[in-house]
Amino acid sequence: MNKFQDIIAGDTPVLVDFFAEWCGPCKMLGEVLLELEDLNILKVNVDEYPEIARRFGIMSIPTLIIFEDGKEVAKNIGFMSKEALTEFLKNTKLKLNDEVKTIFTENNIPVPNYSMSFYDLLKRPEINLEFLSKLTDINYSDAAKEQVEISTKYEGYIAKTYKEVEKMLKLESKEIPADLDYDKVVNLASEARQKLKKVAPKTIAQAMRISGVNPADISILSIYLRKEYNRND
Repeated sequence: MNKFQDIIAGDTPVLVDFFAEWCGPCKMLGEVLLELEDLNILKVNVDEYPEIARRFGIMSIPTLIIFEDGKEVAKNIGFMSKEALTEFLKNTKLKLNDEVKTIFTENNIPVPNYSMSFYDLLKRPEINLEFLSKLTDINYSDAAKEQVEISTKYEGYIAKTYKEVEKMLKLESKEIPADLDYDKVVNLASEARQKLKKVAPKTIAQAMRISGVNPADISILSIYLRKEYNRND
């Protein structure tokens, strides 16, 4: 005990990892900790040193505590991956009782009109995981918290981005015939027609990148290619 106290009382911050050999999440967290080269890490087996675990109120593992000058400055209980935390939020429903409504009101957040998952709640701009932790116990790493909050709040935007990327990849492979006569493509804007003639793009994706060629021109060109060239295949 005295040796432990001497270590955490030093000038350099110490991260104490409370674990057990039989604990699966502890092993996963241990692998992550191996990558933290710039931090002093002290591992405490709660089965071998139960008195230390009791002293700091360790009720579940893994638990991480950062000590500085002998004082606890940060604490994280449990290890949960991004995927596991996301699944937890999707499967956990908010129960609208008086206590919950009070928490919303005290934090100046509109009370939901109906019960919903914590995942759907997190999509709201005024709600974050820090607030949700007031409504339910969530054990997760800071890394998982950050990743889940970003991916949940920007889920629609991220999905749209992936869809656009997929669309672009398809357009990259959609070739424009070298003998295409742009004068025959009806309804093209004059500027777009001139630019396309000058650059002579090889694919639709290349055509999209030409300054002066707008989405409407690309749509007209795509329809023309599908109509005129596929008909002859």
